[in-house]
Amino acid sequence: MQKKTAKQATKAKKPDFGKRLAEARRDKGMTQQELADKAGVHISHVQRIEAGTSQPTVEILKRLAEALQVSLDMLVFERTSEAATQRLSDAELLEQFAQVERFADEDKQAVKKIIAAMIVKHRVEAAVR
Repeated sequence: MQKKTAKQATKAKKPDFGKRLAEARRDKGMTQQELADKAGVHISHVQRIEAGTSQPTVEILKRLAEALQVSLDMLVFERTSEAATQRLSDAELLEQFAQVERFADEDKQAVKKIIAAMIVKHRVEAAVR
């Protein structure tokens, strides 16, 4: 039986964090270089993190999350959807919110205004009844 080298073992158990980072980066339409520049880290570090061969420090995690405009929980634990699922039972609406989360800030604000207007409309209707 052949022993695995440390490098092979690391690749074999590639952490989910690198996959989540790469997915979040692609969802934002960013290249590895753009993420590295925005987070203030070297591109090779981003490449190693996404490949699962390097683990970032807490400070780097924070900068990556800020650059991607996502929560640390989403990157590290993939908890965003868990928390939302606990509060929201409509799966289609949950998926729509996940898609809106990837919009540019200006578009997110427009969606928030539409939702706020619908909430006001329903409150007024309820008060009139």
